[in-house]
Amino acid sequence: MTRESLMPVWMCGRFLVVLTEVRPLAGNDSWRDERQRPERRYCTAFAETPAAAAMMASALASRPPVREGRRRVKVLALGRRERR
Repeated sequence: MTRESLMPVWMCGRFLVVLTEVRPLAGNDSWRDERQRPERRYCTAFAETPAAAAMMASALASRPPVREGRRRVKVLALGRRERR
């Protein structure tokens, strides 16, 4: 287990940046069901701000497997937004 998997979400950051494998569509499906068959994760990182998440996603998107279409970068918002 990694240290990040043991930490509660509120300690890790508000955004999750994930580098995943692009799977071909199964059979006659016109979309991928991430809940039934999630894509394999290659890299996972947490960010506190949207700008930091965008910077990490940009860095991961510049990698050759992503540019060739074999992998993709996802940015997911975790939890709720902070009220001011």
